[in-house]
Amino acid sequence: SRSFPICGLPRIDCIERSKNDYLLDSSNTTDCNCLPSCTSLKYEVEISQSNWAWRESFMLRKTLENISSDIFSSFE
Repeated sequence: SRSFPICGLPRIDCIERSKNDYLLDSSNTTDCNCLPSCTSLKYEVEISQSNWAWRESFMLRKTLENISSDIFSSFE
């Protein structure tokens, strides 16, 4: 395995040159099957539409808020 030096703050020119070389190299596409970087933000988005009976949902929520918690039991 090859080792690569880590550029620190005194070597900021090294960091910039490395970044520019990477961005200019068109072969650095997704061909490598690499995992995304830790700073990568990518979301899968899906849009759907449906009818929502919001009145019934609202009334049910109000009804449940008025029920005493004494009638419910839980197992731990």
